[in-house]
Amino acid sequence: MARWRWPQWRKPQIPQPTQLRSGATLAVTWGLAAFALYLMVLFGSLVVQGYTMEQQAQALEAENARLAAESQALRDRAAYVRSDAAIELAARDMLDMAKPGDVVLHVSVVTPTLTVSPTAALEVPAAEPAALPPMDTTPNWRRWLEVLFDS
Repeated sequence: MARWRWPQWRKPQIPQPTQLRSGATLAVTWGLAAFALYLMVLFGSLVVQGYTMEQQAQALEAENARLAAESQALRDRAAYVRSDAAIELAARDMLDMAKPGDVVLHVSVVTPTLTVSPTAALEVPAAEPAALPPMDTTPNWRRWLEVLFDS
C-alpha cells in the first residue's frame, strides 16, 4: 500500500528585478502606480471635504441651539409683559398709579428760597399769591432715590 503525502504546492514565483525590464511590464507598473496615486489624492480630498462639512454642521447646530434659546427667552418675556403682574408693576412704577386702598407716599422736596426781603414784605402788601413751581414729571421711585441717597 502506498503512503499518502500532502500535495506539494508550488511557491509563487516572484519576479526578479531583471525580469521587469521589458517595456510592456514597465508601462503597466507605472500606470498602476499613477492610478494608485490618483486614488490616494482623490480619497484625501474627500476626507478633507467631509471634515469641513462636519465642522460646518456642528457650527450650524450650535447657532440653531443659541437661536432656539433666544427665541424661547423672548417668548417668555412676551408672556410676562402681557401678564397682570407686569401691567400692575408698570402702572405703579411708571404711571404713579395705585390700587384702591393703597397709600402712596410722594416725595416733594421743596428748598426754601428767599424771594422778597423781610423789610420789603412789611412795606408792600402781597397783591397775589406766588405761582406754584411746575409739577415734577420724574417717577416717584427716582425721587425717593434722590432724597435717600442724594444722587
